[in-house]
Amino acid sequence: MTVQKARCRAPRSPTRPASIGPLDTQQQRERQRWDDWAPTYDRSWFQRGFFRKVHDGVLEALSPAKGERILDVGCGTGNLAMRIAGQGARVAGADAAPAMLLEAASKGRGRLLGLVAAVAEQLPFAEGAFDAAVTVMSAHHWVDPKAGVGELARVLHPGGRVVLADIGRLGPLVDLLRRVFVANTEHHSGWTPAELAALLYMAGFRNARMRTMRLLGTNVVLIAADR
Repeated sequence: MTVQKARCRAPRSPTRPASIGPLDTQQQRERQRWDDWAPTYDRSWFQRGFFRKVHDGVLEALSPAKGERILDVGCGTGNLAMRIAGQGARVAGADAAPAMLLEAASKGRGRLLGLVAAVAEQLPFAEGAFDAAVTVMSAHHWVDPKAGVGELARVLHPGGRVVLADIGRLGPLVDLLRRVFVANTEHHSGWTPAELAALLYMAGFRNARMRTMRLLGTNVVLIAADR
């Protein structure tokens, strides 16, 4: 299937990400937190010890093909997007934090299809614009996960596929400690594989394939499905 380039909105220059729509209070706080972290995000040991391994699993499940149009929702500084592009796919990224997109733009010059500032619940792309979509450790930050997954389904053409990775359900004690000691307590406390599968099925996905990964004491649920 051929998708016209105009369907994928991109910023006019790598240093000016597209504007984002109105955010609620939680989304504003989340955006500010990620904007503040952006300059040092790639230097975090967490990138090597955690995200790199999650990305390995996502790439294996995705199996990107040369020329495919793939959307990375919650792309951050573009590490996964760049790896997907390195396999010949045409990758666009969306993230709510403009400072994260600036970091992604600086490493993706000429290699990424486009970057847009957007929340998962309001993706500025046409229906059926992409062959596949990925979102990694992002869904637990979404204000409305059901709407976010619905948007993933909308921007994929029939027969497209999604790969979603997110934190597994935290136990009651761990969740209580997180709420007491961690500043960011607004996000979802994790998912069971069945809960993530239900979100995808309600959005019209099918053939969900799941696996779990144990990294740094955290369960990660990785699920792939077809549109």
